[in-house]
Amino acid sequence: MGRQPCCDKLGVKKGPWTAEEDKKLINFILTNGQCCWRAVPKLAGLRRCGKSCRLRWTNYLRPDLKRGLLTEAEEQLVIDLHARLGNRFFMFHNLSLTNMHSTILTSPQFLQLSSFINQKLNIILT
Repeated sequence: MGRQPCCDKLGVKKGPWTAEEDKKLINFILTNGQCCWRAVPKLAGLRRCGKSCRLRWTNYLRPDLKRGLLTEAEEQLVIDLHARLGNRFFMFHNLSLTNMHSTILTSPQFLQLSSFINQKLNIILT
């Protein structure tokens, strides 16, 4: 008993993505939107696993993905957070912190930290 495999292992291409595959995936996602990732390879005409397509889109091909070096303001934010938190990078790795347990999210330390982060972000964005 368990989950069905995400794809047939036979005929699935592994290894580096080609520019042609990237174009197919980008065109499919931009025209149809993100749907069930298990169905994407078949609908887009790719011989890849759905998980591979999802990771490729999320980590490399999204139009809103920021590339390059940090700006001066972003770098200063990291320095300030590090000075305040030390090496607890998990606290500011994901500023949304949506996956943390609710007791952590309501703790006084977290509320103080989140107000500090919001102040810094407001300074950067304005």
